Amino acid sequence: MPDRAPVTFHTQPKSKAGLDERPLGNALAQCRAEEEAFIASVERGQADARAGRVHTTDAARRRLTRSIA
Repeated sequence: MPDRAPVTFHTQPKSKAGLDERPLGNALAQCRAEEEAFIASVERGQADARAGRVHTTDAARRRLTRSIA
């Protein structure tokens, strides 16, 4: 979203435990989980590229076009 920016901060385990009990803490935990999922997805894509499991844009379009028809 153009009107938002990511924020990263470090805290003590005791403080984190207190945050987890509050709505903001839950939102932070969800945000962190989504960020970790995104990072894992990027890492899987990088591993696929290194292993040669890649497709050109044109090949992907041809494949999608056939599956729609």
